[in-house]
Amino acid sequence: MIVGNKTFEVEIADTSSKRYEGLSNVKSLDEDEGMLFIYDEVQEFVEFTMKDTNIDLDIIFIDEEGVVVNVEHAKAHDPDPFEEEDILYVLEVPYKSGVKVGDDFEIEDEDFNDEDKEELQRMLVLDSNGNVQAKI
Repeated sequence: MIVGNKTFEVEIADTSSKRYEGLSNVKSLDEDEGMLFIYDEVQEFVEFTMKDTNIDLDIIFIDEEGVVVNVEHAKAHDPDPFEEEDILYVLEVPYKSGVKVGDDFEIEDEDFNDEDKEELQRMLVLDSNGNVQAKI
């Protein structure tokens, strides 16, 4: 997936248990790795904490249009919550990633022509073989 001018390979957190655990057991991330938290519908309020997380992260809040509305530079083990309203996705990536408010998601796949791209939803999450894992 691409956010702004950054490309990330992400793990999907699309259940409450996966979202609860998040990246709390991760000891390190490459600069192009992360986790995408997907909600079934727009959340009026979301809250994230770093109290059980061992690495510094950027917590990126994304609205239903696929636009970054807030980026929090979060330190490991910080107990203070990071909160946002009207969010459909949250992306956690390495600290100081360069993602900024206003950045948008893009799909880049040479296997699709322009007509195919118009039929796709806002974002596709692909596995390492290019297979669609989630449509967002």
